[in-house]
Amino acid sequence: MTDGQNSPQPTRPRAVLYQRLSRQTLESTSLIGQSEDLGALAEREGWDVVATFVDEGLSGGKRRANADEALRMLREGEADVLAAYSVDRYSRMGIGEDAEVIRVIDAREEQARRGHGIRPLAYFAREGIRSDSGSDWRLRYALSSEMARSERDVMVSRRKRSIHQLQAQGRFSGRGVPPWGYRSAPHPSGAGRTLVVDPTEAAVIREAAERLLAGESATSVANDLTRRGIPTPRGEARRALVKGEPIEGLASGFWGVGNLVAALQTPSITGRIARGTHSHESRGRQGSYVLAEDGNPLQAFEPVLSAATFAALHERFPRGQGRGSQRKRKAARLGSGLVFCQCGAKAYVLTSASYTYYRCSAKSIGRVDCPGQSLQASAVEEAITEDFLGAFGKLQAVERVESLGAPEVADSVAMVTERIRSLTSAMAEPGADIMALVGELTPLQAERDRLQALPVERTVTYRELGIPWSSVWAMADLDARRGLLERFYDHFEMRYPGAETRLVGRLKPSPEESPEYHGLK
Repeated sequence: MTDGQNSPQPTRPRAVLYQRLSRQTLESTSLIGQSEDLGALAEREGWDVVATFVDEGLSGGKRRANADEALRMLREGEADVLAAYSVDRYSRMGIGEDAEVIRVIDAREEQARRGHGIRPLAYFAREGIRSDSGSDWRLRYALSSEMARSERDVMVSRRKRSIHQLQAQGRFSGRGVPPWGYRSAPHPSGAGRTLVVDPTEAAVIREAAERLLAGESATSVANDLTRRGIPTPRGEARRALVKGEPIEGLASGFWGVGNLVAALQTPSITGRIARGTHSHESRGRQGSYVLAEDGNPLQAFEPVLSAATFAALHERFPRGQGRGSQRKRKAARLGSGLVFCQCGAKAYVLTSASYTYYRCSAKSIGRVDCPGQSLQASAVEEAITEDFLGAFGKLQAVERVESLGAPEVADSVAMVTERIRSLTSAMAEPGADIMALVGELTPLQAERDRLQALPVERTVTYRELGIPWSSVWAMADLDARRGLLERFYDHFEMRYPGAETRLVGRLKPSPEESPEYHGLK
């Protein structure tokens, strides 16, 4: 602090300068222009500039750390002058927030009258507002602050109205990074922008969706995308790709369960537009779609994922159960739930002070026809791995592909379901016309029931992955390996001591009944 009684008094006022530019326009004053004007002002007034804070691309309607720091320096006596090009460059939050400037000046004025420090100054150059020009400066500052807030409200309202109009027309606003799977392009009409599918990103999205719906864990898929260097939707590398700039040296980003599931549950991935976001992303929120004239979500752009696939992903990863949570509880060990004793009782994983083991549960449930054998966990899991690789490791891996004879039915069900969710969410909004919404909801529910009752022929085929099952096993995490075991095996049987093989795998069904379990067509 410099305002103590024994502190040396500065010979020249110390000034902190603040500049802000929300975005460059023909009407705005550039940062260079603000800097030059404030620099000339400081020289003319005889100030020593001790700090200059610059905010570029930040709204004046929100708190900004740099503006807060500039005011803190004035409050705590580290500066004597706070100068900004204009009130609206300093803030557009209104006098409710901006009154803190007045309080700081009044407190420093009181200290100066008592001989602690020099007289403070708040200076807004364009309006010519100086806190040392008389008591009416407070009124002029308050009016300018409220005018700045009002102008911001008008600009925000105009911008939202423009975005809503573009969305209603099925266009891309052009603001922000295009959603994952798309690139911005001129609209075919020649007016405005649209979104077109990016083939490279769309292939990754479809691959990830297929793997998740086939039962692979989100952790496994996310780790694989990270290992392959696939750029995350908001990462530095993708931002550069969208702009057509080189990505060498830029981080691709880290894929986790949360951002993978959120990206795949974004409505934009189906070519729809969700209200409340200029980037067409709402991270999986339902209930705010732009609707077509028939009341269904508007198909604004070519979809990357079908409505049915999108609905299936939401079914596997339901909302409200944690980011990317899955219905299935993660197993603690490779053989958890898959290992049984020869007597037929399930074997559970237990841990003692010395080691972890699988133990028959017969005794714990009162049975006396089994000695209650146990096997060390590491030995069991090594035997499971050896059994799987021995039976399937050299065989070509295949993927089960299920197709519908009438895919349009599944898409229709998904679209009607989305509309039902939209209306249900609208009922929770303040002032909602519940009776009118119920009137819309009832026939939609009947239509969904009708569609779901239609017979649909399902066809299952198997597609070779081009690698053996041993490679699939090597790349898989614990969840994915358990998924493979559950696909091929009914269970693993712990044999009694003295048996030639203590652990035997029991396939489901037998190889003769189901050749695809061996990776065969």
